[in-house]
Amino acid sequence: MSAEIYQPTAGRAREALTKTAPPAANKEWVSPVSQRQRRIARPWEGGHSLAWVAWLVAALACIGQTDQPLYLILIGAVTLLVWQSCALDSPFQAVVRVMLQLGAVLFGFNLLFSVITASMLRGQTVLFELPSWRLPQLLGGIQLGGIITAEQLASGAVRGLRLWTLLLVVGTFNACVNHYRLLRRTPQGFFQLGLVLTIGLAFVPQTLLRLRAIRDAQRLRGHRFRSWRDALPLFVPLLSGGLEQSLTLAEAMEARGFGRAQRGRIAAYWTWLGLAGVLLVCAGIWMQFFYAKASLGAIVAWVLLALGLIAMISYWWQTNRLIVRTSYRRERWTGRATAITLLAMAAPLGFWLAQRSGSAMFYRIYPKLAWPPFEPLLTLAILALLAPLWFKPSAR
Repeated sequence: MSAEIYQPTAGRAREALTKTAPPAANKEWVSPVSQRQRRIARPWEGGHSLAWVAWLVAALACIGQTDQPLYLILIGAVTLLVWQSCALDSPFQAVVRVMLQLGAVLFGFNLLFSVITASMLRGQTVLFELPSWRLPQLLGGIQLGGIITAEQLASGAVRGLRLWTLLLVVGTFNACVNHYRLLRRTPQGFFQLGLVLTIGLAFVPQTLLRLRAIRDAQRLRGHRFRSWRDALPLFVPLLSGGLEQSLTLAEAMEARGFGRAQRGRIAAYWTWLGLAGVLLVCAGIWMQFFYAKASLGAIVAWVLLALGLIAMISYWWQTNRLIVRTSYRRERWTGRATAITLLAMAAPLGFWLAQRSGSAMFYRIYPKLAWPPFEPLLTLAILALLAPLWFKPSAR
C-alpha cells in the first residue's frame, strides 16, 4: 500500500487546497458571502409606536363619526392594505385573520338578530313574514319573528359592518405596532395600566402562535384532530404553557425591579389625593346627568370635575417623580413619524369638517331603504389613513 497522500490534480478540491489568503496583511480577509448587504425587512419594528397610536386614534375617530356602509368599506379596505404592507414580518400578523373571522361571525349574528327580533321601526319594504311570539314583560316584552323588512336587514348589516371595521382596525394596529416599545411609552405613574394594556393586546397573538406550535408538534407525533374530543392534547399544553409564561414574565419583571418606587409617607399622601380626584370626577359626571345646564347643580358639577382633574394630574405628576425608569434604547421621533401622525389626523378632521358642512355622515335607513349618500371628497380623507404605507421605513 502506497504511503503517498492523495493530491487532487484539478477540480474544486484542488482549488480549495491551493487557495491562500489575500496578500494584503493590513486588511481583514472578507468572504464574498459577508460582503453581501443584509436586508432584513422588519417594517413592523420600524414604525414609531406613538405614530401607530395616532393612526389608531384617527381610524377609530373616523369610524365613530359615521355609519355609512360605503365609508366603512373604504376604511376596511385601507386598513387591510396597511396590514398587508406593514405587517409582513410581524410575529402577530395572524391576528388580523382572526379579527376577519370574528368580524364575519359578528356580522352574521347582527343579521340574525335583526331577523328574529322585531322593533317598532320595521320599514316599508316587506320581504317575508315569520311566525311571531312576544316575550313576557318580565323579559322585556320583545317580539320575536313577525314581518321582516329590507330595512331591518340593512340596519343589522350596518351595525355588523361597523363592528367588523372596528375589529380590523384594532387587529391591524396590534399586528403592526411593537408592544415593547409601546410599553416604554407609558408614563411612569401608570405603569400598571400600561402593563395590563400591553399584555392584553399581545394576549391573542401570542396565544395563536403558541396554539399553532402545539398543533404542529402534535401532528408530528401522529395526532389527528377529527372532532372536539381530540382537542384535549391541544388545550392542556396551551393552558400549562400560558401559566408557565406568566410566571416567567412575573419573575423577570420582579428581578429587574419593574415598578419599584420610593414608598413613604408622601407616596401614600399622593395616592389618597389621586383617589379623591377619581371620586370627584365621578361625582361631577353623575351630577351632569341629573341637573339642568344652567342650574346651580350643573355649576357645582363642573367645579367638582375641575377639582378632580387637578387632583388626578397632581397625583400623576408626583408618581412620575417617585418612579424612576431607565431605557436602554430610546425610540427616536423622526420626520417619517411626524408625517404619519399629521396625515392620519387629517382623516377625522376631514370627517368633522364634512359633518359641519351639512354632509350626511349617518345612514338613514327608515322608513324606506335607499342608496346611501356618498361624498367623493371624503375619499381623500380616508386615503390619508394610508400614511404608514406611504412612509414605510426601508428594509434593513
